[in-house]
Amino acid sequence: MPRSLRGVPGEIAAFGERQFRETGAVAVEVLRVKASTMRKHFRRLQGITYLVAVINLDRIRVYFFNREGVMLVGENVEESTYRKIRGKSRLLAKFEKPREPTEEELRMEATEELRNALSRAIKRVSRFLAVTEPSFPEMYVSKESIAERKQSFGLKTEDDALIFQESFLHGAALDGLANRAAFLLLLEGMTHDAEYINCLGNAVSAAVLKSPLQEDWESIWLKNSKETDYHPLMRHFRRHLATYQEDGFYRLLEVAKSAPLSSDLSSWLGGLEVIHDSLELSAGTEEYPVFKRFLEGLANLNTLKKKQNTLERFHLAPRAWCNPKPLGRELHVIFGPDASPEYGLGQILYFDNHALNSMSVLPEGGAPVNAIEYMLNLEDIFPKPGGLVSRGKYLIQRALVSMGLRQLVGLTFSQKLDFSGGTISTVEKAVLERLWTGSLRVLSDSLIGSPKRIQSLIDSGHLSLVPDFNHLGLSPTHLLRGTSDHVLSICKESALEATILHSESESYAVVCSVSHWRKELINSCAEFEVDMYPVGKVNSKGWLFRGESVLFDLEECMTWGGCPSQ
Repeated sequence: MPRSLRGVPGEIAAFGERQFRETGAVAVEVLRVKASTMRKHFRRLQGITYLVAVINLDRIRVYFFNREGVMLVGENVEESTYRKIRGKSRLLAKFEKPREPTEEELRMEATEELRNALSRAIKRVSRFLAVTEPSFPEMYVSKESIAERKQSFGLKTEDDALIFQESFLHGAALDGLANRAAFLLLLEGMTHDAEYINCLGNAVSAAVLKSPLQEDWESIWLKNSKETDYHPLMRHFRRHLATYQEDGFYRLLEVAKSAPLSSDLSSWLGGLEVIHDSLELSAGTEEYPVFKRFLEGLANLNTLKKKQNTLERFHLAPRAWCNPKPLGRELHVIFGPDASPEYGLGQILYFDNHALNSMSVLPEGGAPVNAIEYMLNLEDIFPKPGGLVSRGKYLIQRALVSMGLRQLVGLTFSQKLDFSGGTISTVEKAVLERLWTGSLRVLSDSLIGSPKRIQSLIDSGHLSLVPDFNHLGLSPTHLLRGTSDHVLSICKESALEATILHSESESYAVVCSVSHWRKELINSCAEFEVDMYPVGKVNSKGWLFRGESVLFDLEECMTWGGCPSQ
């Protein structure tokens, strides 16, 4: 072909592309035809080298070009005639709309994508839980809806096969279901249709996903949990995703493997509570300073409301202690067998002569509380899974005391709130009333919206901020009762943590004293004639005692890091 004609096919192809865009044709084909083909079908046309066929649903229009690229004529042709020409010609270019895949092709494509996602999920979940990978299962895709508004949404097991709902196999739902399926496979072939098992699988799935897939999966999970019995459990798992990652999810898996299939939700919650209350996480060298900075930041509202020091797996957050006097309220301690089963703001279950008794904090009916005090000593401990390790400072202190040299280890944090009278402004009273509920969201909103009111309440002695956290190994071990001076002295010297309620005649302290600290606690209580009781459980509503329930009365799962900041 002469050099001057080499660009002709490209020009004709460009003409065909314009026809495709402008006419909305189904397809446009650019052909190079033989002279013999043209003589057979179009005897009256001479010198035709190229054809451009504009194919529509009802007709085919063909434009004829000579070898120089000059269009000679255009006319409609029968489809049968064009097919014969098309079969004897060379296709140079084709422009067409993408064909809509059939339902069968879509299902096959989704199944293949699902197989790949499930294969990745099996490796990911097995590695996360530190267990052996299970065998790849039989799996099917179904167009039917699978258990909507339940924890098993989008997936069910049937005769050891996994059946996935086709409409879920996209985006975060695909990865989320694949992870849950991988978790179910770890139950060693057992058919677990219990909704608790699926809820646990949803939690494991959320824990192994990364942002933004994790947030998208949690939205799907929340949508299918709303207004069901499993909504509180779903909130629990969302709050504890980071907490359970160290050992918790593995332990919950082992419980699920051995539990009877007929277990109802209350039975599952009993086992969950045991695992939850046993979790003691390590605080490494990168986390321990965060605790220290957080405690220092409790005295600076500007620092606190920025939420720069948060540890989600320990639920590190502030608590607001409120003076009840300006609100026209009082706190009373009822101690012993006569304590009310209604625990008001707090209840301590303790053992006394083989009997389980309680100390309750109620609005009336017992010894009035005139002050509350909190102490925390992190200077001598190093939190590790399964217990607190001493750095040795306390032992050095006790050795010096035995030699007559009194040298106390300084407290990391201490705070006291006296329940004194006095009047406050109406606006400050409204802020204090809201904080009395113990809501973390209210405290977060108040720090942003009413920082001057909060600072004024702190300065006037009507409000104190103390730390809240869990799973660090600092759990209440003993309840002390005795004269205020003796209880206070024992708490300073022999407790890692203490919450002390002061009344006019005596004080009551909930303390954490483990390992060799416990030995000194026992000796000191005997020396000062302070009553000491082992603690079984702490129940607390709101802000009084540090503690955590498995299921909590919150509309949303709230953590300090999840609260809005300025």
